[in-house]
Amino acid sequence: MKTWILAARKILVIALMVSACPLTTQTVFGSQWAPPDPRIEASREELAPWLSAFDSKLKSKKQIAEINSIWLKDCPNLERAYCRVITKETGELESASLLQTTNSASLDELILKTVQETFPFDVPPNNWVCRQGFAVVFELKERELTMSSSVQGQLIMDRIGEPFPIIKLPRERK
Repeated sequence: MKTWILAARKILVIALMVSACPLTTQTVFGSQWAPPDPRIEASREELAPWLSAFDSKLKSKKQIAEINSIWLKDCPNLERAYCRVITKETGELESASLLQTTNSASLDELILKTVQETFPFDVPPNNWVCRQGFAVVFELKERELTMSSSVQGQLIMDRIGEPFPIIKLPRERK
């Protein structure tokens, strides 16, 4: 009986040691995370030119200079603002919303209005932006406004987290 208890205790100690050290855990049991799905990466790559074209159209809007001046005047300490955009499969706007207010009603309104006026846009190559949405990040760098769109993942409390995408993936042929 004592031998069984000692063996169980040794197994428990080894399990605790392995789980306490991520390097050991990874070495012993392999990666803790599932490898990225190549279909998801392909969907992201397929969407990249579409997002780049969207950014170009957004940057060409005349309101960008006005957003920059209001931002400098009303919110000089604000580094960035995130706008979540969801499109329809036709390339029309489904919804646009700021994740958090900039504390300037006129700036919030102008950011949303500018994003809304960028639509309708080209039909997206996959429906990631229709279900998951994408982020338009407005960022003030050296007193100049920059914008970039991204599909890094879900938008949660001001941050773009890792994806749990709901996208149409091509069916594998049997």
